[in-house]
Amino acid sequence: MSKGSDPLAIHGRFVRTRATSAKPTITRSVAIKVVDEVPVIQVTAPPQKIDGKCPLTFTIGKDETPITEGIVAYVDANFNGALTAFSNGKNIIFTYDGVDALVQISAGGGGNRCVLNTNLCLTPESHGGAGNIVGLLGSPDGIKENDLMGRDGTIVPLPQVCDIPNPTNAEVKQCKSARNREGHEWCMENWCIGHADNSLWSPESHGLYTECDNRDRDGFFDNT
Repeated sequence: MSKGSDPLAIHGRFVRTRATSAKPTITRSVAIKVVDEVPVIQVTAPPQKIDGKCPLTFTIGKDETPITEGIVAYVDANFNGALTAFSNGKNIIFTYDGVDALVQISAGGGGNRCVLNTNLCLTPESHGGAGNIVGLLGSPDGIKENDLMGRDGTIVPLPQVCDIPNPTNAEVKQCKSARNREGHEWCMENWCIGHADNSLWSPESHGLYTECDNRDRDGFFDNT
């Protein structure tokens, strides 16, 4: 997202494949807002594959109006070049030519599940400069130590929870699990969209999926 008045925001909806299983969440839906003249677009994958595929569905606006015609034809007919779209069924690529931005969303996944992968290419100068872009996507400089940042752009050090000299393999694993737990808690505290007014989905969808107030211990991090 961008700080200040720039509209840029990319939100992800993360769900568990099985509520009772200590597995990581997966991305099942992505909401995209890049420029003022194009409403938010939500891209969603089904919970399970249909005939071996993960067909994407599209909605638009805070009320999540379904786009029942082809997404490419809908974009061409409604946005007068401010947005273009390309899709081969498995991928959707949105290009915002006025700000040189590209968002690519791909659907796939192992077994019978569907997962979304999102790639984002931005021109920082179109959004107030690189320092104006914040979020959980990290910094594309190959330095993982500066990938945690607050909403104001402040870089937050990675959790340092292990100061054991010459740790054993078991101690290294324990330290990693503790760091992951602290990192997850920090992300939940600072980046989970707790109020529907701040969400790029409808209030009904937000209420159905939000887990911001759920701070139960996540067993997944005990062995990760």
